[in-house]
Amino acid sequence: VVSTQSTGFMSQSLIYLSSIPIALVTPFVINTIGIRATMGLSSILYSGLFIGIIFMTTWTIYLGSVITGIGMGLTWVVFPKVLTDNSTEQNLQRNNTIWWCIYMMSMVIGNTADYVYLGKLESIDSTTRLYIYLICCLFLLLATLVGVLGYRNLAQSAELSHEIENYLSSKSIDSHERVDRRSVWDKMKHSAARYKVTLLRR
Repeated sequence: VVSTQSTGFMSQSLIYLSSIPIALVTPFVINTIGIRATMGLSSILYSGLFIGIIFMTTWTIYLGSVITGIGMGLTWVVFPKVLTDNSTEQNLQRNNTIWWCIYMMSMVIGNTADYVYLGKLESIDSTTRLYIYLICCLFLLLATLVGVLGYRNLAQSAELSHEIENYLSSKSIDSHERVDRRSVWDKMKHSAARYKVTLLRR
């Protein structure tokens, strides 16, 4: 049972206080475990408050708030990095605007769903609360899988593609040269490298 009426204020304070030091060390975490693992970890930890609210006791809410704060500190550093890694100077502002629009739309859709589903209820029982947060955890799990499995650094792919093309241009075979066994082998490597460039551009 929640003991005081100030639990909500304390919960928000714990979220932001715990996120600040984590945000400072997130670059080290990314360099240590990688960006995919950091994205997955941040998404999982972000659900900490869900668990606290399901049990609805003061200490579980406070503990869940700290866990969510850790996830938030990771999230608000790793996702801007993902955004910049997959943008250029020409489309960075556009991609940032799209990201913020999607983020804000999630609040509109979520609150609308709450109003439609909970608007006529005078009180929320534990079964309804558990049902809602299980749905939230399911969406969070799906988003985590999409982010971790679907992440791709387009900047590195473009750089690798450019390096391969430079290699191919430096190793291009003169059509007037005599074709021997070595030139045939070069042509095979040439074709394989071009196929790799095609895959990287997809």
